Amino acid sequence: MFYKLLFLSFTVSFFIACGSSAPTPKIDPLALKESEGLVIKVPTIDTTSSTLSSEKTISDSIVPPEETTTSTTDSILEEKQLVVNPYRDIPALVEFVLKYADTLLSKGNSDSAAAYLEQFIVLKPLWDGWQAQAQDLYSKTKKTQALRAEEFKSLTLQILNMNSVGASFDLLKTFTDSLILMNPGDSLVFWAQKQNQIALQKNLKKARQEKEKILAEANKSNEFKTAQEQIVQLKTRYHYFEDSLQLQSTLVQLKEMEASISEQDKLFWQTNDPQKSLEQAEKWIAEKNYSKARTILIKLKSSALRQKSLEQMEVLAESFCNEERKKTSVLFQASQKTSNEIQKKKKLTEAIDGLNRCLEQYPEYSQKEKVISNRQFLEKELSR
Repeated sequence: MFYKLLFLSFTVSFFIACGSSAPTPKIDPLALKESEGLVIKVPTIDTTSSTLSSEKTISDSIVPPEETTTSTTDSILEEKQLVVNPYRDIPALVEFVLKYADTLLSKGNSDSAAAYLEQFIVLKPLWDGWQAQAQDLYSKTKKTQALRAEEFKSLTLQILNMNSVGASFDLLKTFTDSLILMNPGDSLVFWAQKQNQIALQKNLKKARQEKEKILAEANKSNEFKTAQEQIVQLKTRYHYFEDSLQLQSTLVQLKEMEASISEQDKLFWQTNDPQKSLEQAEKWIAEKNYSKARTILIKLKSSALRQKSLEQMEVLAESFCNEERKKTSVLFQASQKTSNEIQKKKKLTEAIDGLNRCLEQYPEYSQKEKVISNRQFLEKELSR
């Protein structure tokens, strides 16, 4: 707050100094006596409520103290890194001036208000000069921007090309970091950061595709140890995607898949033909001999036809669970027709048992949610 008051005092003092050097006004701007000073509210920042919290008595003369020199103000601005926002601060200062003049007039001090406003009005020629200087400085700034853009053109093209061909995020980041360290300006820093985000998204998509390919290949070949080694390599290459890809969980999943294949099943396929066994399983599914089909398909998971067995397992689950749901529907309708409460509850219990068999034997069934919903409905009926 102290620095804002100091800045305000210095700026207003500067306005007065400019006004006093102009020949136009004949009224003495320091006409009021010091004892006639008015109480002016000065905004202060409260970190909790941001309200106007203090008042300061100042004289109409608004004469700055001797120690408030330009060099001292500059050093304070530099020390605190205070940057004036002209779009915000100049209109605020003008509003302060006009409100102060209006306050003088409302208190009957019209002479003082006129003198104070003349100090402001005579600034118009200076303002025109400031605008001309600002335009000149703006032109120089745009030229500097153009020169710097040419200076960084080669590096920015390299970064664009790397992103277009899907270079690794680590490699691209070395180039964007180099660009940022060269202090290229706000817009290029923002552009470099955006390129990093583009590279991250591309690398994440690529990593997911690699992960899915590894898992698909492991399902086909049963080479779970090889798949685990490939996932470990993926973790090393894409360490910054550990959370997004959940590679550690994938490793656990592969180990569980490996453990699910018994040595006895592996030996079974040394003397049996997987293709013939698969055809037999398909025949049993068609004949609704679900138990035998399920047993042979579980064994086939340890064979070279693992992927085919998984596909047929889904066909088996669909057929078995549909059969159980049909039975459930018949049992439910029968329970609604009987007036015997014992028989009604028995039929509902049998219907629920059928749905439970589906869920227990085929936990990966694609229509699992529908089966659970049907079971919940029957359980609600049973509890009545």
